[in-house]
Amino acid sequence: MFNKNENVIAVVDNATGEIAATFDSQGKSPVRVKFTPDGKRALVVHGESRELSVFDAAKRRLLTAIKLAESPKVITLSSDGRRAFLTNPSAHKMTVIDLTANRVLDTFPVGKTPDGIVWSDHWQK
Repeated sequence: MFNKNENVIAVVDNATGEIAATFDSQGKSPVRVKFTPDGKRALVVHGESRELSVFDAAKRRLLTAIKLAESPKVITLSSDGRRAFLTNPSAHKMTVIDLTANRVLDTFPVGKTPDGIVWSDHWQK
């Protein structure tokens, strides 16, 4: 039986709703998971550890962990998968990650307690 308090990432079979597999989240409690548009990498936000973990989705293996100055919560990606955008609610900031170089590009204030974020390729005035 899957215990939600375990530090694992669960892979759910969409057809059955059942947990098909689990893999180690490196001892950290995962908060959010987002797949790159090509499906090759899974990005996992660990709020309490102030990092973004990048996993090989097929092998379920950690590729890198990117240290963050603030605790992240919500993540979205650019449509080309080159940038990740994270909200940092407790710091009232947002962080931009370069996923090609696996490094923080910028962290800046965005207003009180940002909780949601989305990427759009279509901007209309």
